[in-house]
Amino acid sequence: FPTGFISEKIWKPIGHCQPFILAGPAKSLKHIRTKFGFRTFHPYIDESYDDECNDMKRIGLIENEIEKFSNKTKSEKIEFLNNVKDICVYNQKLFISIGEESRK
Repeated sequence: FPTGFISEKIWKPIGHCQPFILAGPAKSLKHIRTKFGFRTFHPYIDESYDDECNDMKRIGLIENEIEKFSNKTKSEKIEFLNNVKDICVYNQKLFISIGEESRK
């Protein structure tokens, strides 16, 4: 992960307890897992895009995941949200605790 900088755009869905696909440099997901301890959404989202170093290929893989989600039925989307709920809650709690620690 070249810069170690994560845009504020990822913190919003984490803080609001929402699942996400991180469209950033290769290894961004790995970075937020290893540096901060956040959980991501494999196997519910194919996160192999995070390993792709070619930017255009990575964007294509991200587009495929968005397309797969958009083609789900309403009941499949509800099932997805139920499956990832624990991950979202964990991430939100971790996000809040990191914020509280930084104020000490």
